[in-house]
Formats: sequence, C-alpha cells, structure tokens
Amino acid sequence: MLKWVLQIVVAFMIVVVIVFLTVPLTLWALDREGPYKRLFGIIDYGRNMECGPDALYYDSIKPGGCVAVVWTLEINSNKIKVCKPTDSMHVSRTITDANGVIHTLPKVERYFGPGKQPFKEEIRRPFVYPKEINVPGLAVYHSAACFFCNPLQEAINWPVCVDTPDAEHEVLP
Repeated sequence: MLKWVLQIVVAFMIVVVIVFLTVPLTLWALDREGPYKRLFGIIDYGRNMECGPDALYYDSIKPGGCVAVVWTLEINSNKIKVCKPTDSMHVSRTITDANGVIHTLPKVERYFGPGKQPFKEEIRRPFVYPKEINVPGLAVYHSAACFFCNPLQEAINWPVCVDTPDAEHEVLP
C-alpha cells in the first residue's frame, strides 16, 4: 500500500514539474515577438523638430542639419507588451552613405514604452545628421532596438530585436 502511495506522489510531482516549469519555459522560448513591428520608416526634415540650440534647419536632408527618423509601428497583438530594454542605451544606429560606407552613430535610449513615448503607432526621434556623411545620393538609416520580453530571455541574454525595415533617404550636398 505504501509503495502505491509513493508512486502516486512521484507521479504528481512529475506532473507539477511539467506543468509549472516546462510549460512556461517552452512558452518563453517560443516568444520571439517584440513589443511592436516597424512597418516603414522615413527621414523627415524641417523646423518642426528640436535638435538643440546650435542645430541647423534645412529644407532637405543635409550634413549638419536637424532631421528625425520617423517609424510607423504596428503594436503587436492589439495589446501592450511590456518589454525591458537590454540596457539604458540599447538602440544601435548606422547610416550607410551612397558610396556604401557604414557610419556608426552613438547608441541612444529607447523612445517606446512605459515612462517614455506613449504606446502609439509612431516613433519620432530627432537628431543632427552627421557632418561626416557628406556624400550626396541615396543613404540608408538602420537601427536595432533590443528588448527582454520574458524572464528566460533575460536569464540567458537572448533579446528580441526590432531591426527592420531600414529608412532610405536622399542626401543633398
């Protein structure tokens, strides 16, 4: 009789481990969706931005001018998914000029999420277009924002990154 009870207890413990450990770990491992998807991006210019007191404002994209990258978003699953950034300066950015040279811009903080930009369908980030990117022609702005969206991703340092599409734009001399 005691052996039969012991077998039931062991079977129950196995079920508990499967349900309360394996199932959440599996769901977390399958969760590779970030808090939003970027649908498309543009580089905007003009006087409706704030790049600081020394910024130059042009009627086109020019080196040294105030511009903004504007991402149109789709919030995933019609719900707000709260994800933590991988670190405080977690958005990496590059611009590839018309000659194919990749210029790395300084990393910046996220603009999306609690305590930052409200959850809406657009992210607008003003910045001064780097003066060293002075090659006229088609350029490509690329950025990657990485997040931890569940405890497993954070524990094993396996973030979800939102990094497509890029924002193509024309640079004028």
